[in-house]
Amino acid sequence: MTLDLTHQVLASRDVQTRILHGDGDPSTAPTVLRQMLYELLLFFASTYEAEFGLTTGPPLHDPLAVAAVISTLNPDFARRYPEQALKFDDRNGERFAVTVVTDGLHGTDVAMVGQLGRSVVSSHATGVTIPRGVDIDAFWNIIVDCIRRADELNSARTAA
Repeated sequence: MTLDLTHQVLASRDVQTRILHGDGDPSTAPTVLRQMLYELLLFFASTYEAEFGLTTGPPLHDPLAVAAVISTLNPDFARRYPEQALKFDDRNGERFAVTVVTDGLHGTDVAMVGQLGRSVVSSHATGVTIPRGVDIDAFWNIIVDCIRRADELNSARTAA
């Protein structure tokens, strides 16, 4: 997943509240899992605000990458569960060849490092998908539902 996409999926204050309380009563104490996830989001929110000036909320990279498994990017899943598949925008099947520059030396001097680590992307009929968008509301609904399911299975739901 590119940063262009993951920075569309921001854990806003509304999302943070949903993580903390689900769709339940906000006056009820959150579960241990929800409290931990909420505090992680607060940490990353303050870091992104301080370091990058991003005040809307932190982006979520890893959960979005994992969500690709249950999405239209996975043709087998999408065929089997068309109504449940998370919708990604792949620009009608647009594909790319991606290579990573591996020539160069590691270090902090840009002149020495050169293009090392740079991704080179070009259109290619049989290449990989680079999604440009996602159904953001559906993504957050999946996340909140996963947390609800984890809460149901967790025997240590509340703090001792």
